[in-house]
Amino acid sequence: MPRLADAKRDIETFRAGVRDFQDRTLKPFGAAVGALLRSPDNPRGAPDLIIERAGHDALGVSTSLVKPFTGRIVYCEEMTGRRYAFYAPQVWTRQRRILMPSASILGTHLCNAYEVTRMNDMIAAGLLDVTEPTLVRWHELPEAHQAMWDNRHQGATYVVNHALPARGLRGRDALFEAWAAGERA
Repeated sequence: MPRLADAKRDIETFRAGVRDFQDRTLKPFGAAVGALLRSPDNPRGAPDLIIERAGHDALGVSTSLVKPFTGRIVYCEEMTGRRYAFYAPQVWTRQRRILMPSASILGTHLCNAYEVTRMNDMIAAGLLDVTEPTLVRWHELPEAHQAMWDNRHQGATYVVNHALPARGLRGRDALFEAWAAGERA
C-alpha cells in the first residue's frame, strides 16, 4: 500500500492515490487470483481466508482480495514492532476481519439489528470505549455541521437537542420519566 496524501489537506491527491493503487495493483492481482479460485458459488473468486506473513506488508492487498462479510486475514507469527498499511474502508464497509496473535480488527458497518444490539451489549459491559457525543441546541446545528465539514469538531458525534427534556438521560425509561415530569434541558 503506497503512502497516501493527507485526505484532510489534499483530497484530490488522496483519491488519485487510492485509484492508482486499485488500478495498478489490486485489479490485476485480483483478476489473477479470481481466475484461479472462481467457482459457481464464488463467481468473483475471492478467497475466504488469507494467511499473512508478519515479515512483509501485503495487508493493503489482502484486505481488498478476501471475501466480503465472511473473509478473514490471519497472522500467526510475532508482529511486535511492525507496522502494516491498509485502506480501512475495505475492512469496515465489507465487514472483513484481520486476526492477529494479540489483537483483532473487526470490520463492521452495523448492517443489521443483531450487530447494533451486540455493539450496545459490548458498550454496556465496558468492552468498548465510546466518546460521549456533543449535545447542541437546534439553533447551533448549522455551526456543528460546519465544524464537522471543516474537521474542527470537538466530539466524535453531535446530537441535536430538539426533544430531549434533560441532559444525561440513560435509557428509554429515564427519557419517559423526564418527559412525564415536564423537565426541560
